Amino acid sequence: QMTDAEMRPAEALLEAAGLPPEAVSANKRRLRIDVRDDALGRMGTIRTLIELLLGRHAGSVVCRRWRDASRGLTLTKDEEEFLCRAVASDHTNPHLLANLGYYDVTTLDLSWRDAALYEGPYRLRQHVVFDDAAVRALAERCRNITTVVLRGCTGLSHAAVAALVGSCPKLTDVDLSYLPNFSAHQLSTAVATLATCPQLTSIMMYDATTITDANIETLAKGCPKLTTVVLGGCLHLSDASVCTIANHCADLTTINLGHCKRITDISVTTLVHRCPKLAKLFLYNTNVTSMSVAAVMAGCCQNITMIDLSFTNISDAAFASLGTMCPRLTTVDLRYCTDLSDAAVNSLARFAPNLTAITLTNCDGLTDVSIIALAERCPELAKIDLEGCEQLTDCAIAALVAGCPKLVEVDLTSCTGLELGGSCMLELGIKVNLKC
Repeated sequence: QMTDAEMRPAEALLEAAGLPPEAVSANKRRLRIDVRDDALGRMGTIRTLIELLLGRHAGSVVCRRWRDASRGLTLTKDEEEFLCRAVASDHTNPHLLANLGYYDVTTLDLSWRDAALYEGPYRLRQHVVFDDAAVRALAERCRNITTVVLRGCTGLSHAAVAALVGSCPKLTDVDLSYLPNFSAHQLSTAVATLATCPQLTSIMMYDATTITDANIETLAKGCPKLTTVVLGGCLHLSDASVCTIANHCADLTTINLGHCKRITDISVTTLVHRCPKLAKLFLYNTNVTSMSVAAVMAGCCQNITMIDLSFTNISDAAFASLGTMCPRLTTVDLRYCTDLSDAAVNSLARFAPNLTAITLTNCDGLTDVSIIALAERCPELAKIDLEGCEQLTDCAIAALVAGCPKLVEVDLTSCTGLELGGSCMLELGIKVNLKC
């Protein structure tokens, strides 16, 4: 038995699933679904979504054959997220909890979502603040979870992390970013709990402003298999944290230290020499200088593919010592590096020929010479941001069009030296931002 309000989303979901109209009939607020046996397996995942929409009435709407046919089916990413969010929002509902046993849930994503993302066939009826009890209910029934995203979950505490670690032995990826309600003690306890997971390979704690060097030391020593570490906005961390990570996590490939103002050249130098697999390095708005950046760019990190140096005080010296090729380097962010000149970009273009994206926002010392060098030596370039580069002229734009056939996006905002405004790019279908 369902209300009219419950019927409408249920019928819409079935229609979106591709069921033929004759398979669905509604009479006296009852929903009847007729599907041939050979289609049961294909429609198995839809069964769960129907049950979720029907809430506490779900136990009586499907036959045993349909239940049996749906066992072991793999959910799509959207279905899996919908399932976890729906169960977490009503974790005392026995029908919803029972449904979890039918599927192999590996990802638990309860991160904050904008209202617009609740629309469409996979939607919740309202915003929900998930609590520790909801996470515990999911963890106890989904022991194959490997990835957990709790970003922005304001209703959780360290108890949620303890429940996941205690029930999910395969846990490898955890995102605890933007948790403003975590006190220093709760965050410290959560990190200590995660340190008991030696299989952990990825940890994200962006904007964990109360985390300390001691917390990171505990984590690094307990999780030597870490390959991805995101600590952007962790304002109290110093070089001691980075050195500990470098000394205990030799397989590190990605580290984000953005906005960590206590990070200096010591951190970068240690990473360069201790982590040979390092590929992505985020150093935006730190106190690193050209000396340590030169070590990275001069071939000490042969696997480097991406480096973000935006909002730093680096100068041409960071690139002057380039003497070896950086064949894997594809992405460079130098926005607001106002001390750079054409010499720096020339060196980069010469020794990083496979660049696909470069950001030069407000590098106001650059001229056409830099852009022509990139156009001539980096044919793979697909995206370039030149916002605020006021000395550029139409010659630079023409060079990019001629030398970079894969170019798809260009930002020319506030490039006041242009007369044609990138019109030739627009004619070629290249996305051009021309905002003043």
